[in-house]
Amino acid sequence: MRWVDHSREEWVRGDVHTQTIESVWSLFKRSIVGSYHHLSVKPSSGLLDEMECRYNNRENPYLFRDTILKLVEK
Repeated sequence: MRWVDHSREEWVRGDVHTQTIESVWSLFKRSIVGSYHHLSVKPSSGLLDEMECRYNNRENPYLFRDTILKLVEK
């Protein structure tokens, strides 16, 4: 595992930086406000799985098509 040391005012070390996690949290918060409006104290693992899938496929222009095809195959 690689990390940056904020106590030394380090924000980037090679290709390791804090922007990725900030981007993940930003997308997560926007999805709550835009789609779900609020969460219970114990968020479901399904919601977290959905957010993970959305983040990992955020640059896939065929995500909707791929998802429908996977649903039809089952």
